[in-house]
This record gives sequence, structure tokens and C-alpha cells, in this order.
Amino acid sequence: MQLGPDGRIYCTQYNSDFLGVITNPDSAGLASGFTSSGINLLTGTCNLGLPNLIAGRQYESTGINETNSPIHISWYPNPVSDFIEVSIPEIPKNTTMQICDLSGRKVYDQEIQDQSSKISLQSLSSGMYIMQINTPTNNYSFKLLKQ
Repeated sequence: MQLGPDGRIYCTQYNSDFLGVITNPDSAGLASGFTSSGINLLTGTCNLGLPNLIAGRQYESTGINETNSPIHISWYPNPVSDFIEVSIPEIPKNTTMQICDLSGRKVYDQEIQDQSSKISLQSLSSGMYIMQINTPTNNYSFKLLKQ
């Protein structure tokens, strides 16, 4: 395990094509955001550990710069049992929300027109989902845990 310059902890897994990532190392349990397949190594497997990282250097895995969210999106509760409330105070026209399971299958797809929406998730099985908010200019993805 090694603390990266971005504040995340990276974990090697012998003979694996992936690095594990702890996105919130100061949080306990599920809130730590651990995923065993956080970074796909693409070119091979991890056998010998992690390289030394230079503190303060920003590593870009692609030529695409991340942008800050120009709109404020809030949702609660997370984890969710039956309903989730999604709030977008300055909602652009043609904004949609999709929820996908971890295999990529869409389980919810709807246009959002109101600043606040209460969405039923009663029909979903327990597990991790990805909630996507798509505006005409940006796409936002969030982890969602259904209990």
C-alpha cells in the first residue's frame, strides 16, 4: 500500500491487472470508498509493488483535464433504502439521470425537469450502483449504495 500525491491510497494485488484504490483514507468502512479494481494497468500485471511517487507532482493518465462542476448536485440518503432525493438548484434544460448497475445495465433513465426530484428505488436489489447526471455540457457520476 502507498499513499499517492492525490491523497488516495493505492494497493497492489499480486498478479492482477488492477490496482486497488482507497479514495477516502480518513473514513471508516464503506465510506472509505475502497475498490479492488480502481486502476486498470492495461499493459500487464502488478508483481513487484508500486513505484516511488514524487510528492507534489500531478500525474495525468490522459490528456483530458478534469473540470470542476459548474452546477451543484446534491442527493440523499446514501446509502438509500427506498427513495433518493436529488436536488439541482440551477438545472439546465435537457438534463437526464441514469442509474446503472455495476455491469453497466441501465436500471433507471429519466429526464429531470424539477430542481428537486424524489425517485423510487424500491424495485432495485441491494448493491452498488452508478448514478449519472447528464447535462448538455457535462456528465457527472456518483456511487450509490442500495440497502
